[in-house]
Amino acid sequence: LADPDRRRTSASVVLRSVLAHGPVARSTIARLTGLSPASVTDHCARLARLGLIREAAVPRQSGGVGRPHVPVDVDDSRFLVGAVHVAVPYTTVALLDLRGRVVAERRLKHAGTEPARVLARAGD
Repeated sequence: LADPDRRRTSASVVLRSVLAHGPVARSTIARLTGLSPASVTDHCARLARLGLIREAAVPRQSGGVGRPHVPVDVDDSRFLVGAVHVAVPYTTVALLDLRGRVVAERRLKHAGTEPARVLARAGD
């Protein structure tokens, strides 16, 4: 992979780890993904600047010496994802947060079966 592709892939791996295990310490992400701690820290900083993750409010105590671990988690307060499911009797249009939880949902009964009209109505 070229360097930009590798960076994108690694960032994706970090984001998926945060989604699956968050709130999670960066050191745990490094252990889970096999990426270096420095690489994980870099990717977390980039993902935080994009508004995709945030530091958790309360640092976890590591039980050891040194700074407490500050876990990161998905920031599900900034972005929504649109979803459309077209079924035979109706279309469901929904907004989901970054964890996949439904924030808003609407069912639209089809007035006809012409695909362009069904999709146009879903877009409204």
